[in-house]
Amino acid sequence: MLLNIDPLLGPELLKALRAMGHRQDIAIVDANFPCEPGGNVIRLDGVSATTALAAVLSVLPVEVDEEAGTWRMIAYDDPGHILPIFDEFAEIVEHVAPHRGVTPVEPDAFKAQARDAYVTVVTGERRLYGGIIVRKGVIPPIGQNGVDSNVVVPESCCQRTHEAQNFRLAAAVGRERRIRGDRGFGGALRRWGRVSGARLSHLPRTAVVRP
Repeated sequence: MLLNIDPLLGPELLKALRAMGHRQDIAIVDANFPCEPGGNVIRLDGVSATTALAAVLSVLPVEVDEEAGTWRMIAYDDPGHILPIFDEFAEIVEHVAPHRGVTPVEPDAFKAQARDAYVTVVTGERRLYGGIIVRKGVIPPIGQNGVDSNVVVPESCCQRTHEAQNFRLAAAVGRERRIRGDRGFGGALRRWGRVSGARLSHLPRTAVVRP
């Protein structure tokens, strides 16, 4: 198990996602999808395609510099026929890549693109046309404040980070107080802030790391 990693992302899938390069594709497909013999296939039986997509996009950036970064099949030869799973795909993609949408393509074109994908994840999805292809984007350099503003970080992860910072700060202050007494309190805060990069409040008695 790993912190802040979706448990659906097992060692095999994490390895594939990490090894993928910029503008390589991952196909997340339904249980009936035909895969190439000998291809790079990972199975997530019993898991829906939408659940698998959400897990993958929790760590994988979506390509945003091309016309499309995600694709799904057109249903029943009718581009206007929107199945519920199409809306679910779009909602998940919108969360990490706003205003990008999911591009509809003919089933044959989708299958051809899936064959060329770096990896295919076969899920337990039983809904027809329940597949999506995601093209990997890039993770930009980290800004001066140590935070990448282009990466969507779940609020729960931020909260855990702030709690961990507060815990480490309290431990540092406690050590400093034991060594130097209360007069060493300010020095402990300043030194810990420089090392951790945390923003500290100026409360006289309590040290809190602000979100």
